[in-house]
Amino acid sequence: MFMDRKEVAICPVFYKQGRQGCGRSFNVRVIREAVECNDRERALRREAESLLERLCHAQQESEMALINLFPNSMVVAQLKAIVEYQDEYDPATGRIRITGVIQEGVYRHVINILQLLAELTEQGLMATAGINKATLLKVAIFHDLAKIQPRLEVGDVVDPKEAFEPGQLHAFRGASLVRRVHHLEQDIVHLIKYHHHEERELPGDFPPHLLSMHRLFRLLDGLSAGITRRGSNVNLKVNGTMLEVREESAHPAYNRCLELDLYSGKVELKSLDHWKGGVSI
Repeated sequence: MFMDRKEVAICPVFYKQGRQGCGRSFNVRVIREAVECNDRERALRREAESLLERLCHAQQESEMALINLFPNSMVVAQLKAIVEYQDEYDPATGRIRITGVIQEGVYRHVINILQLLAELTEQGLMATAGINKATLLKVAIFHDLAKIQPRLEVGDVVDPKEAFEPGQLHAFRGASLVRRVHHLEQDIVHLIKYHHHEERELPGDFPPHLLSMHRLFRLLDGLSAGITRRGSNVNLKVNGTMLEVREESAHPAYNRCLELDLYSGKVELKSLDHWKGGVSI
């Protein structure tokens, strides 16, 4: 029902009060909705903070469990003393620009390999003939113990072939170290010594029973490097002797999806859309 002009003129006070009352009602409703919205935001923020705290706690517990696998604090200290670098590669010059220095980088790298091994263990891979969990754990812990890194800073531009020593050198040093100082088994020595050798580069006397673990460890070593240095997201799926891998990186050139047969060594590259499931690391 609407008031005509005459009615408004007769009852100006009541009309004005009515309009003001509607305004107050509207303002109260807006304020109430804003308060409720803020309450929801605070509740969501508290929920997110609680979830983040639980995730951090779970990660800390996981890392503490993995730390118990290390033989002694001296090994941990040696690994933490070795940095890793983040970089950008210029294909035109073949040089890299250092974009980040990862303190305790090799230690983080080892922890990431151990986490990948833990996931594969949960999926049943360690029950596969030729795959020995205890051997792989020790290889993971000791494989980069003799690594030597140059001293670089963010912004440095270097030729990686000149700045970094070939991986096979620290692999050979590491194998000698674990044999003479840590007295580890010969299988572990072999796997550490040749973890930077492609299969076609292996010597004729390389033990055949170690080939499956050599293939697996080289894959995990590369995946962990992506996680540690590039923040890659890695998915793994075990299907018998077949290991399916999907790696997505902030640097698309490193994206890959593949299937590796641990027994034959056959690798089949797939499109990223091929992935059908698995567990993310």
